[in-house]
Amino acid sequence: QERNTLHERRKQNSIILDICDSMSSMENISLHPIFESLTVGRKSENLIKHNCRAKYIPQPDGSLRLASIQAFDKPLFRESGYELSDRAVSPPKNYKVDDPDISNDEDLREEYILRAVRRAKVNAMDLILCNPDLDRFATFTVSPESANREDWDECYQLMKVWLSNRVQRQGLKYVIVPEYHKDGKSIHFHGVLNGQALNEVRARRPDGKLVYQKGKAVYNLSDVDFGFTTVKHITGENATDKVSKYIFKYMGKQMGARIGGRYFLHGGKLLTPSYVYADDISELLPGYGAKYDRECTVNGGIKYKELYYI
Repeated sequence: QERNTLHERRKQNSIILDICDSMSSMENISLHPIFESLTVGRKSENLIKHNCRAKYIPQPDGSLRLASIQAFDKPLFRESGYELSDRAVSPPKNYKVDDPDISNDEDLREEYILRAVRRAKVNAMDLILCNPDLDRFATFTVSPESANREDWDECYQLMKVWLSNRVQRQGLKYVIVPEYHKDGKSIHFHGVLNGQALNEVRARRPDGKLVYQKGKAVYNLSDVDFGFTTVKHITGENATDKVSKYIFKYMGKQMGARIGGRYFLHGGKLLTPSYVYADDISELLPGYGAKYDRECTVNGGIKYKELYYI
């Protein structure tokens, strides 16, 4: 029971570190124009740190869609565009890690892995939601004649050259997850890409008949010369939401496996979420309810609440 209690406390405490990790890279976030005025000019420390933060997803028509609201009972969110003097965001002063040496603590090591996976899943999901033109789901399988399929460096180099070329020449955008085959050794890639940048041809069987999967047409990429590809069009109501959640769950199945040190690959001119800040959650609440929410108390007795609208 004591072991379970310690594990649950560490799980709750990791929320603050997750927030701090995300804030440390905020300088790379592209703000929607209507929010740019929030971070222009200099502000005192007490004006750029807030209790609450709402995340918005840009839509094709230029509007913004509320994705989530996060709230602490203390000002722990720093507005994007502002940094500490050492260009890093540190955890709150009252935050203490029970055992910073994770080498001999299996539970703590597992929690660190779960935190990293959760952070990567959220980042990938955000990118997909922010870019509805990622309307193709593709699988890339490297042929044994092109590379050692068990060697990450060889497989990644082939993918990297092809992706980079298409980004520069055709405006490709992508979010791709590397995965091991069922043999646990060979590497292939799944991901979403913008169809406008792809050279598609209908997939055919050896007898010339067109290929379908679950009633949907299957395509190949005519300019991939290092292996095999399958491409499906993402269509239907709320298709982007469904694909982002699929990738979210899919990444979770890998149980912390980082192939080549990466949870996922992304590139091209991808849009990212916009954020707005407040000192009271009531300032951010919309006129409709959240799809789900959660509350907990983290280290130092700090209360935390999340509301999700997607």
